[in-house]
Amino acid sequence: THTSKNKGIEALTWLPGGCLLAIPERIETPNPQSGPQSREPLIEAFLWDQYSWRTLYLESNANFLPTGLSVTPGGDLLLLERRFSFFDGFETSLRIFPAEQIQPGGIMKGHVLANFEGQHAIDNMEGISSRLGQNGETLVYLLSDDNLSFTQDTLLLMFEIDSLNQEQRKPAGFRTAGCSKNKSAYSAALEAKAF
Repeated sequence: THTSKNKGIEALTWLPGGCLLAIPERIETPNPQSGPQSREPLIEAFLWDQYSWRTLYLESNANFLPTGLSVTPGGDLLLLERRFSFFDGFETSLRIFPAEQIQPGGIMKGHVLANFEGQHAIDNMEGISSRLGQNGETLVYLLSDDNLSFTQDTLLLMFEIDSLNQEQRKPAGFRTAGCSKNKSAYSAALEAKAF
């Protein structure tokens, strides 16, 4: 594995089972499932299980780089990614991963919920948060960093994802994926909450 000076930890979140998930902007490793000649390396990620750091892997997404993480009210994981080119400007991708994929040694595959390009009101999107809305919908907030540049903007965007039915998902997946043998107060409270 290798990284450059400005490619360290970029996305970080606590998981309901008590683990801390950290994803660097890009620490690449060969994809063991596609042979040594694979052109699509995996991004190495790290899971703190309250005792040690353990490794898992993130499937690359067309040169997008991770910038933020958020756990949905249903327990799945949202990953905010961005890429930049002088020709296209900033582009943003939002991916979702089932809680069951977040485990040591595993490969996070997920799927793309949305891609945003130059014609959308986006900039250097780096922050993400999510919460449960009044009608059971998932509300997602995205925040941009203007880098103190007059050519960029600070934007706060909100989206509604109504396809994540909270009654179908229970936030227990992270605990069974090896985050903690004991229930944390946070995961126990989530489990007790009626969605």
